[in-house]
Amino acid sequence: MSKYELTTEGRLKLKQAWTFSILASFAAIIGIFSYSLLYRTGDTISVTIFAVILAALTGFFFYGRKKYFLNTDSTELTVDDDKITLHVSGQPDVAITFENISQVKSAKQGIYLINKFPSKKSLFVMDKFECFDEIQKLVADRVKEYSMLTVR
Repeated sequence: MSKYELTTEGRLKLKQAWTFSILASFAAIIGIFSYSLLYRTGDTISVTIFAVILAALTGFFFYGRKKYFLNTDSTELTVDDDKITLHVSGQPDVAITFENISQVKSAKQGIYLINKFPSKKSLFVMDKFECFDEIQKLVADRVKEYSMLTVR
């Protein structure tokens, strides 16, 4: 069994991407809500104050949620003899066995491990893990072994 963790750069990029996406989505919601209030009432000062208070409250609320849901310091990838498992704290583990992998697709920022069964989850392994090249080679070799065993 081999365990791999995210690199420091990978953790930072993941956190930055998540922060930007949450900020952009809630800024859009607050903007639409404020515009509709302004359109109905016509009072710009009170609507502006209300929008700032609403933005601050949602920011505090979702910043706490982000810390809970995205703890990348404990993101681990475990490669066993028969399966590969991704563990992110606060979320259920995602595992896929090598015999159930139908394809290994290279992507811009990692590799996709496509499951044979559409109802089951596929797995994306980011290139931000330590020893990513080693992981990619190990997974490709294991998938080849299992595909040769099933053909015979």
